Amino acid sequence: MSNHVKGRLAVLVGAVAATVIATQIPRLEGTRYVPYYDKGGVLTVCSGVTFPRPVVGKTYTKEECAALDETVIIEHAEKSLKHLPPNAKDGHKILAVLAGYNLGPKRIVDSGLPMLITKDDPSACSALVKYRFVAGKDCSVRSNNCYGVYARRLTERDLCNAYNKKDAR
Repeated sequence: MSNHVKGRLAVLVGAVAATVIATQIPRLEGTRYVPYYDKGGVLTVCSGVTFPRPVVGKTYTKEECAALDETVIIEHAEKSLKHLPPNAKDGHKILAVLAGYNLGPKRIVDSGLPMLITKDDPSACSALVKYRFVAGKDCSVRSNNCYGVYARRLTERDLCNAYNKKDAR
């Protein structure tokens, strides 16, 4: 991720959260230069980019993917964070951006996360674990062959909890 984009992200979420987000999205999403259909049947390329719609049959370059990833991460961060209350901690911001990038910013509102943060509810970090289903399959069940989705929700929850504890120090 370019320093310019890291800087923009840091303005949105703070330096600590920006560093976590910048390293976790590629790790959680992986990077593929040839478009593919994800477990939900969505055409995807690079590190989880679904819009602008990937070109089927095209092989994207490392530079093209970096540019797409950066643009989409900032867009999702802006959309996801606008729903969070002012008392959101670093962990909440990390959760909102990581989950918003994967699930879409609308799910941040649907999950009740903003309300839980406003109430300073300790269960806020677990609010998005319920989004563990793909095409009607419960991804917490390993035999459904989508356990990575559930593992991601747990990683997001754990990062949220860990960075909120650091905020409390």
